[in-house]
Amino acid sequence: MDALAITPVCLRVVFNLDNMLGYVPLHNSDPNVMSEKKREADNNFPPAYALTGPQNAASTPQGHQATMCITKKTGKHRLHGELENLAVALVERFQQYFNRQIDAVHSEFRPRGHFKLSAARRMTVAYQNGYSLEQLEKLIGGEVINGQMVFLHAELEAHVKTQPFLNYLEEVQLASGRGGTQEQTLQKRKAARARRLENAAQKARKAEETSIKAAELAKNRPEPTRRSQRTIEHKRKKDEEQQERNKRVKWTNSTNFTH
Repeated sequence: MDALAITPVCLRVVFNLDNMLGYVPLHNSDPNVMSEKKREADNNFPPAYALTGPQNAASTPQGHQATMCITKKTGKHRLHGELENLAVALVERFQQYFNRQIDAVHSEFRPRGHFKLSAARRMTVAYQNGYSLEQLEKLIGGEVINGQMVFLHAELEAHVKTQPFLNYLEEVQLASGRGGTQEQTLQKRKAARARRLENAAQKARKAEETSIKAAELAKNRPEPTRRSQRTIEHKRKKDEEQQERNKRVKWTNSTNFTH
């Protein structure tokens, strides 16, 4: 485990050599390391690079599937975007899990001493590279309490299904060439936003035009004249007289039927 902590070799290569030859190489000049890298290149493995360091903090990663090299330096700097949020969430979730399992009074170190942010970052990058549960455990130095790896792995799987993380992956895919460069992606978003604003403006104009037409119709509607008022009143009286006659006829008919 000490060798894993100090080796500068990409851990993807390290784990392959450890599985095949049973040792952890400590130098990139190791003949087996050079041979493994050549084998990867001959088999069109994706190029490895580290998703850490200030130089990468402000840029969008060009791909997220098994292309990031993990070395002893991984985890010392902030990760990109939602990956950093995932690492921070892992530390917080483990702290809660640790406190439920072990009383802080009986622990020599606090939870953060057992699982630091740097380890969470390494685990996050490794998980995105498709590392197995066993490899993840080796990467962080093993469990400090029973069930730690199962718990952390479940948290990883739950977090990558959240909407913020899915949105992040979509942005990565767009910026990685499937949707053009990051600048082109921003231009697409601006164009979409402009279309939404234009549609909203058109709806507002139509609503305003409808309101103006309704006001004009109400304004142009002729007001009732004195003559029309007399006509309405005369018709109302005639209707009342007709209703009264109908009542008398009905009463007369009912009386005759009785006699």
